[in-house]
Amino acid sequence: MFKELKVIKLIVFAGLLFVILSKIDFSDNIIKELYTDKHSYYADDTIKVYSSTPFNFSFSRNISINDISGKKVSSTNIDLNNQNVDSNPLEDGLGFEKFINYQFSNNIKSGIYLIEDKYPIIIKSKHIVEITVVYPYANNNLYQAYNDLSVFSLNSKKSSLNRTAPIDVYSEGLIPFFNFLNSTYKVNFITDLDLEDINNFKNSKVLILYGKSTCWTPKMKDSFNTYVAQKGNVLLMSSYTLNNVCWYNKKGNQIIMYDDSSNAMKSWNNPPEKSIGVSYVNGGYSTDSSYQLVNSGHPILKGVANEFINIKANLYCSPPIKWYDDLPRIDIDSLGFYKGDIIAYGKATYLEDSKGIKGIFVLQPDSTSGKIISLGTEDWCLKENIGENENLQKITKNSIEYLLK
Repeated sequence: MFKELKVIKLIVFAGLLFVILSKIDFSDNIIKELYTDKHSYYADDTIKVYSSTPFNFSFSRNISINDISGKKVSSTNIDLNNQNVDSNPLEDGLGFEKFINYQFSNNIKSGIYLIEDKYPIIIKSKHIVEITVVYPYANNNLYQAYNDLSVFSLNSKKSSLNRTAPIDVYSEGLIPFFNFLNSTYKVNFITDLDLEDINNFKNSKVLILYGKSTCWTPKMKDSFNTYVAQKGNVLLMSSYTLNNVCWYNKKGNQIIMYDDSSNAMKSWNNPPEKSIGVSYVNGGYSTDSSYQLVNSGHPILKGVANEFINIKANLYCSPPIKWYDDLPRIDIDSLGFYKGDIIAYGKATYLEDSKGIKGIFVLQPDSTSGKIISLGTEDWCLKENIGENENLQKITKNSIEYLLK
């Protein structure tokens, strides 16, 4: 009789456990790691998807692939296994052996696509476009921690791209803006690694750089400088652009952080503002959360009636400036540019005795070159800023219209 009661209790317990487990959504935890074999693809390319589950058993699951706005594009079946991780995943990658092959339909548009609304796949275009958006794929990878450690905290000499790097908060904040671009213009999406080859963006009128953009290779810098010199225009929404030198290996799956003679990350001999016009060392930090408009008649401020616009950020970039009667002016001689205008500004400090500023700037390196609009900070892209502030949305859209003229 006691045995029968034990059996009944076990059956009841198993039933309750089944009911509880059936109500739990494991979708956010079912995939522990996921990465693809390349940083970007064309529509007809085959994509290798590597993944691992935290569970100690194998199973199949149907995963969704959505566009950046969350609209389902397709789905595919994936075999999930608990794959072993190599001993040094930050430098050498996760080293998974099992993968699935996936291919989009040939008519898929260029864009940022997400596996399970989290893991990015960047599809490039082969057509001539008006605007090219640079998804910071490699730089996102650099900032992505593994077991609470990062290549920066460990001073790693290299960083593998064969590891998990989910979509970043800046890309998420720009989703409505990306939807606007896709509905209004011909747009191409590439990655920061694609900047090494100017053919990936030379025919577009506007190049958009945003988010984390700290590490650039010499080829990236040369391609960028050539693009601007050939009348290419740039919209910059970043704080740390072109600060450090890096190199990609031939396979494009690893970033070399230091050269052989160095034990620390290498900065450019020429400061970043010599290419993009701005640097965080000329801007810095600010306790004030606004820009004051100083050139309200400029086209990129069309529809913005306020004297101040609100913007909350951690760090700001700026061109070098000089103060005249408590008003800042861009130091064109120090910058070495042809022209520079301050559209809006606020005070910022990088060092204790610094009298820097933050703001919106329109810069032109040469009389025949393209223009660069800097909106001052990568945090412009956050949901709490551009996602909730109509003035920031207007300025961003106006900047595109201005650069396309």
